[in-house]
Order: sequence, then structure tokens, then C-alpha cells
Amino acid sequence: MNMKKADMVWSLVWFYVGFYLNLVQHPVSSQFPHECINNASSTRICCPDNCGGYQRGRCKPLIPGTHNEYSVKNRDQQYLQRLDDRFNWPHCFFSYGCICNANYGGYNCLDCAFGYGGSTGTNCSLKREMVRKNIKTMPDGERRLFFEALKDSKQTQSSFVALASVGCKPGQKKLPDLVNLTIYDFFSWQHYFASRDSVIENYQCAETSLPTGCDINNYAHNGSGFGDWHRLHLLMFERELQKMTNNSQLTLPFWDWRDQPKCDVCSDSYFGQNNSQGYIEQSEWFSNWTVVCWHLEQYYNIRGVCNVSQSIENGDIMLIRRPESEADIYLPSSNDVKRALDQTSGKGLELLNIRVHSYMGHNSTMAKIVSSANDPLFVAHHCFMDLLYELWITQHGFTTIKSFPERGELPGHNRNETITGFFPSQTSPRFLQTIVQTRLCLPRHYD
Repeated sequence: MNMKKADMVWSLVWFYVGFYLNLVQHPVSSQFPHECINNASSTRICCPDNCGGYQRGRCKPLIPGTHNEYSVKNRDQQYLQRLDDRFNWPHCFFSYGCICNANYGGYNCLDCAFGYGGSTGTNCSLKREMVRKNIKTMPDGERRLFFEALKDSKQTQSSFVALASVGCKPGQKKLPDLVNLTIYDFFSWQHYFASRDSVIENYQCAETSLPTGCDINNYAHNGSGFGDWHRLHLLMFERELQKMTNNSQLTLPFWDWRDQPKCDVCSDSYFGQNNSQGYIEQSEWFSNWTVVCWHLEQYYNIRGVCNVSQSIENGDIMLIRRPESEADIYLPSSNDVKRALDQTSGKGLELLNIRVHSYMGHNSTMAKIVSSANDPLFVAHHCFMDLLYELWITQHGFTTIKSFPERGELPGHNRNETITGFFPSQTSPRFLQTIVQTRLCLPRHYD
């Protein structure tokens, strides 16, 4: 599929439709809704509001996050489950969740599914068409509303709680420590959670029989699940912004970085101009923007996960961005994108992604993958990556579950394994198949 030059307006049309698993829709939210916390330790059930009633949904067993990669014996599999609370997601925490019917969605089936309209309590029968726009060419008023929503999301509490300690421990009888976060900090933390190394207290990686040690389990990168994990991440954040602003038409814009000699959105009119040290000082929206879960070496040394509440209270780490500071690292060109799209594996797209992250400078917020979502520029960059991902799917005809490898990749990237970190759980192949069949992310036109 041909792509036009970077100075043209790209419009990504989103037909928001339900995510279906087999014959029923499987709603996807994020970790874990407040309503499910109080009695979770004893019941392992998260079915608030009776799943909206019989018409909207039912409380059912969640998808088992089967992992086939290492074909380990049962003893080793149990060890890995203790080692990594993301393995076999989400059964370390919950076994039952709401499975929504027809066009209903959300963790309690009281929302409409993606792509369907109507407020809470309606039958969600109206399809909605949404447009994601190029941030450089979208109307000034819409761009300003987006930036104001980002700023407000940094101060507005999320509907979900995050883990503040290692999740699965031997003999665990209750949920681990949980913490409230703002909408944006939760968005950042969720990316950290899926991307971090495996962590277990008082154990060393050498004790496991697995071949590559503690860094084996990047559930959002380095495999076939890369595109779907980030697509779902953006969808959930977009919905949170719509709810926060009471604006169902608000969408995330994309940044088309192809052929740009420098970062053309790293100015105070967009995502902020950095000073010589990399800090954003004068931006109306992003000055004094703080970062969570930054001290990676510290977490690994204590064999623990980032306690995001302590990170907020004690870190005082500011957003850092240094574009153009790395010699021989440039933003990808149109030819680079074409070569990546022509590859039948998705590795070319991931390399483009790494290149843009690295372009933001050594030790910058974006350069560290696990902390990169803290930079609001991450949102616009990954919306463009999602557009490229859709073009890649279309170009190669990846329209069936068999487009995903049955095994051989890292946990979380093989066929029938769950998209880690989202609740209730869903597998990447079903997510991909639904998108292809319904054209969830069809690039309709290029103006």
C-alpha cells in the first residue's frame, strides 16, 4: 500500500466495534477497578454491578493465559508463575470477570463497546465513527483541547488501581499492595508493568531453568504482540480521556515523523521545547511534568517492582527530552517505513519504534522503554505506529488467528496467550481478527 509524503494530512478512521471472543464480546479494561478490590482476596471474582444484568453481560471464568514458549514441566511453570506475576495473566489475581454481550463493554458491562454509541443504560445500538488526525494539521482548537486533556489527566484520579509490590508470592492469600494513580500516571505505569524485567524477592535468575534469565518476559515488545498491546493501550487511554472530559468525540492525534530533519513537535506550541539539560520549562501544558518508575537499577537491585506511590512522593524526576543529541540517529524516512512495511515479520516496525525512542536522546524519558510512556509525545508517536501497524496488516493479509505464531516467541506473544496487563483478559489473535473483520482501524483517506 503506497504512503504519501509527510506534509500531507493523514486521517485514521476508527470504526469502534466490540471485541469478540468466540460468540460473545469480551470487554477489556485495565488493572483493576476499585469495585473489585475489597473482596477480591477471598473470592477472586471481579464482576461488579452484576455485570449490568442478564441482558448486558454475565460473570464467567476468564481466559486462561496459557504460555507454551518453553514447554516447561509443571514444577518449572509454577516457579515461573511465582517469579513473574504477569505470567498466565490475570490468574494470579482474578479468575472470574464480566463477559459482555452484543454491543456492551467495560469491566461491568455498563459502557458501550468500542464503536457503539449511547450513554450508560442505553442499548448501545448506534455505530460511531471516530477520526484520528495529524497533530500538525488538525484544527488549533482541537489540538488545544487534546493538550488540555493530557494536562488534566495528570491530575485526575484513574478508575483503576495499580500494583505496588510483587504480585504472586508463594502462599499468597490476598492481593498485593495497590495504589491509586492519576489517569496519565496509570497509563505510564501500565507500560512499565508490561515491559519490565521479571522480578521476585529473595531469588536470583540463575535459580530458574529458563534459558535467558530475568529479562525473558517483555510482554509488550520484542514479539508478535507488539502492535496489539500498544493498540489496546491507546484505546483504553483514549476512552479514559473521553470520560474525563465528557467529550465522546475526543480522539488521540498522531505524529507523522517521516522525513523530518528534526523533531517538529518538540516546541512549546506542541509537546514542549527542552532546555540544554533536557527539561521542559516554558510549555503551557508540560512544564514541571513528572515521571514515575524511573530508577530502574534501584528496583532491580532490591529485587522488587516500582512502588509507584513512592516514586511519585520521593522521585521528583522531571520529564527529560534531548532530540537530535545522538550522533547518527535520525528520524525514519519514507523509504525506511516502506522497507519495514514490506517485511512479512513485524520486526521492521519495532525497529522503527526503537529508532524514534532513541532519537530523543540518551537517558531521556523516551529512550528508556519502560519509562517512555511518561513522555506525552509517546501518545502521538504510538498513534502513528498504530497506523503503520494497520497498513502492515492490510498489506500482508494477516486476517486470521493463524497469522500469530502458535509458539516459539516470548511469553505473551504466542497464539492464544493473553494481552498482559489488561482486565478482563483477551488474546492477541482474537483482538487482531476482530479488528481485521470489522476494520476497527481502517485508514480511510489521506487528504
